[in-house]
Amino acid sequence: MRNFSPFYLPGGMVFIALFALSCGGTTGGSALSAEQLLAQGRFEEAKLAAISRGAEPIDRAVAALSILAQDPSTASAEAAVAVLLDDSSSIGTAVAAIDMLSLVFTLPSVPQDLSLTSAEVALGAIGQGSLALSKDSLVHGSEACTTLAIGALERLHLWTRTPDVTIDPARLLDVWNGSYTLLGGSLKATDDLNAWRLFQSIGSLAVVMDRVAPLSDLTKVLLGSAVSVIEQNPDIAVPARCDLSSPFDDLRRATARDRKLLGRLERSVAVATGCTLGQYAPKKEE
Repeated sequence: MRNFSPFYLPGGMVFIALFALSCGGTTGGSALSAEQLLAQGRFEEAKLAAISRGAEPIDRAVAALSILAQDPSTASAEAAVAVLLDDSSSIGTAVAAIDMLSLVFTLPSVPQDLSLTSAEVALGAIGQGSLALSKDSLVHGSEACTTLAIGALERLHLWTRTPDVTIDPARLLDVWNGSYTLLGGSLKATDDLNAWRLFQSIGSLAVVMDRVAPLSDLTKVLLGSAVSVIEQNPDIAVPARCDLSSPFDDLRRATARDRKLLGRLERSVAVATGCTLGQYAPKKEE
């Protein structure tokens, strides 16, 4: 097991230690919740508020993301992984990691590397990737694993869209491998919304990698996986082909070198032939 920073303690112990350190601190009497403080970029206050509130998954998620957002360094990433851990429940750890990935959307701004680092931290908390502290006991392909994998891939996709980002294929591969392991080798999603998120993320990653390293094995795997998402989730064929935010046209150009794969891509959206571009993406139910 890796010997990390002074934060390297079992998950519950980390929270106790952080709480002890915060007892002399204050959030200035703020009536705002930990989540609201986080959304305002008041990361130290958000961390202290989350720690003082309890050790539920959402509390650990806020604390972990606050640590990352303050300083997205290797040491902070290791500390954040430890904070997410729930020693008594691997499901609890997964829920905290899922919550943390969702909370990134609420930040007032996202530092260039934070999306990638948050994905690495979320995976590391349940035993995947370079930041893994221990092996989780979750069943790969379960709902918790699938939700976490989709969230990690989504953050990876958003990382590649950061202006002037320098793509690190090794770190991208690490997150892809961890996410695919959690998916249990299947790209079948639980509903149309998650299928769409999966397609957007993998398809966009495939397009980026086709520009950076068109002949790499990872690029080939991502292109094939993007097509497989539509094949295994046929109900998203129309948005995959016709939604304005779909990476379909770029995927078609990227797969032009492989006629067999291009044929699969075209057949996967055959039901959408002739549709006009517009907004077809599944929406989250209110």
